[in-house]
Amino acid sequence: MGSILEEFDADRYEEDLKQIYREEGIEIGIEKGKELGKQEIKRTIISVFQQFNQGKSDEEIFKSGTDFSMEEIKDYRAIWKIAREPGK
Repeated sequence: MGSILEEFDADRYEEDLKQIYREEGIEIGIEKGKELGKQEIKRTIISVFQQFNQGKSDEEIFKSGTDFSMEEIKDYRAIWKIAREPGK
């Protein structure tokens, strides 16, 4: 038992634990960041759809400072039109 305690390096053990916690913290942070990114995209899409409902053109929406490209706005306009069709 004495030789085991002599070989145990408490400082190294603590550093190893810190590294493990650091890595786990980074992974948790990445996952939370991904979720926040998804939420932000949803909010932006909702905002674009609201602007479609207000009758704004694709160009007006693009110039308003959205993070979407003109091509993405056109794609969302197509989705918006399909969603507004009766029976959908």
